[in-house]
Amino acid sequence: MEIFAKTISIQLLEQLKEGETYKIHSRFSHGLNLEVGGRLSFIGNKEDEILPYGILLPKEELVKLDSLKSNESFLWKNGTFFMENGCLNTKQVRGYSNTLPVFSNYGEEIKKVENKKEMMDRFSYPELDTRITGFSESIRQAGSMEEDRKKELARAVVTGEGLEDVLPKWIGAGVGLTPSGDDYLTGILIANSLYGFASFKFIEEVKKYLEEGYTTDIGKNQLLCAIEGLFGSSWIGFLKAFVETDELEMKTNFYKILSYGHTSGSDMFAGFCMGLNIVENFKRCENKIYAISE
Repeated sequence: MEIFAKTISIQLLEQLKEGETYKIHSRFSHGLNLEVGGRLSFIGNKEDEILPYGILLPKEELVKLDSLKSNESFLWKNGTFFMENGCLNTKQVRGYSNTLPVFSNYGEEIKKVENKKEMMDRFSYPELDTRITGFSESIRQAGSMEEDRKKELARAVVTGEGLEDVLPKWIGAGVGLTPSGDDYLTGILIANSLYGFASFKFIEEVKKYLEEGYTTDIGKNQLLCAIEGLFGSSWIGFLKAFVETDELEMKTNFYKILSYGHTSGSDMFAGFCMGLNIVENFKRCENKIYAISE
C-alpha cells in the first residue's frame, strides 16, 4: 500500500532525520498525529488545513490510514515514510512554510492597523457577536478587556508580572483536545507575531507551565508552535491579508478559522482580538510600560 502526500510542512522536513523511526501519538477520523522531535505532526486532511509540522493528504487517501496499527512505526528514509505494510510518499510534493512571509512594506502596512477602532471596524462579520466561544460568551465579548481577569491577563502578557497567579487560570482551562484557555492564549500569540507586545518572561513562563504538564499534549503542541511563530495555513492566509488589507482573503480565512474544532477557532479568534486590544491599551515608552486604561 502506498499513500501519496499532497503538501508537507517545510518545518517538518527540517526536523526529520534520515533513518529515524517515529511513532503514532493519536488518531482521528481525518488523520493521525506522529511524534517528531518533541512536536506532533498531523498527517491527514481536515478541511485542507496545513498545520505546523504537518503533512496534508488528498481526501481520497485518508481511507488508507485505517489499515495502520495503533503502534505503527514510521521509518523516514529518502523522502518516504516506510511502515510495516506500505509507505507514505512525500517525494516531489509541494513544500509549505507555516511562518508568516516577509512583507516588503511591512512597516507602512502595520501602521495602518495600529489604531484599535480601525482594526476592529474591519471585523464586521456577524459571527463575532453570534458565535459562542468556550467561555460562554461571543467572540467579541471574549476578546474584550471588560473583565478584571482579562485585564489581569493583558498586563501579565506585556509586563511579565503576576504570571504565577495568572497562567494557571488559562493554560489547560476548559475541555477538549485543545482547551479553550490554550486556544485563547494561542490567539494572543498570533497577534503578538505581528506586534511583538509579549514580554520575554511571559513566553518563558508559558513554556515552563507546558513542560510541567498543565495541559494536554495537543494543547501543548499548539502553544509551542505559536511561540515559534508557526500557524495553520488559514491563520497564515488571514494574517497576510490583515497586513495587506485584503478584505476578501481576510473574510475567506476567518470562516476557515471558525471551522476549527467545536469552539477552538472561535476561542483563538477571541484571543487574537484580545491581542489587538492589548496593542491599543498598552504603550511602551522609554522601556517602561504604561496601562492607558484600567
